[in-house]
Amino acid sequence: MMATEHTAFLYPFLDPQEDNGDDRDSSPRAGADRDDRARRDGGHRRSGQRDDGQDTGGRDARGRKEGRGDTGGRGDTLGALLVELADSARAKARESVRLQRATLRECAGSIAATAAEMAHRFARGGRMYTFGNGGSATDAATLAELFSRPPHGRPLPAWSLAADQAVVTALGNDVGFERVFARQLIAHAGPNDIAVALSTSGDSSNLLAGLAEAGRRGALTVGFAGYDGGRFAADGVVDRCFVVHSQSVHRIQESHALLGHHLWAATQRRMADHPAAPPMSPMAGENAR
Repeated sequence: MMATEHTAFLYPFLDPQEDNGDDRDSSPRAGADRDDRARRDGGHRRSGQRDDGQDTGGRDARGRKEGRGDTGGRGDTLGALLVELADSARAKARESVRLQRATLRECAGSIAATAAEMAHRFARGGRMYTFGNGGSATDAATLAELFSRPPHGRPLPAWSLAADQAVVTALGNDVGFERVFARQLIAHAGPNDIAVALSTSGDSSNLLAGLAEAGRRGALTVGFAGYDGGRFAADGVVDRCFVVHSQSVHRIQESHALLGHHLWAATQRRMADHPAAPPMSPMAGENAR
């Protein structure tokens, strides 16, 4: 139920309840598309073709316009291509929805436990630091924004360590890209804080260095990974690891986004147990941008 509520808006052309393993789309629009294709494939004569081989639009039985050569074939080819592209998009959307539902079922207990620990740390004045590379850096910034500037509920202090380009480029130039997150956590992380790293592979060396540094300072370490979890899952540097079991970078990142949303929502619920939590620093919202 929870997964359906949070995935249906992503793919409005899919049936929200469709999870029966059938690759065919059962939505009303998909049914209409199949009917249209059936009419195009077998209904030329029924749609106005005369007994002499001419249809009512002036085309012969092979689709050629009188006196103008073969101009119908290109339109038919384009139409078939558009149908194929639409079918491919629906198949990918169904795959993404199924993966998100399966991942949420698998991670439900871990999300609840992690949210409880995060709420406890936030209540003690802790902060959350998120980081990643490439597209995962964008996902990390979005997660920090969700916590620090939520659509509703209590704002919580959260920073993206990739957001300040001056800091990132200075550290990359001066100490090397592998330490670009670790050095920031040396400066900021403490025993009540939370370090969240996102990686599709779970193997990025600069993320592992950051997680290890955060762990040495007593921070709670949380990892989002794909495939089999990589070194996030194997090296013991992550206290809580959410693994999306997929070989597709796109599907992994889509599921990471949904997992992050559920983690935020669960943390918000648990914050109700800590009414005396200190307010967020005014700088948190600025740094989460």
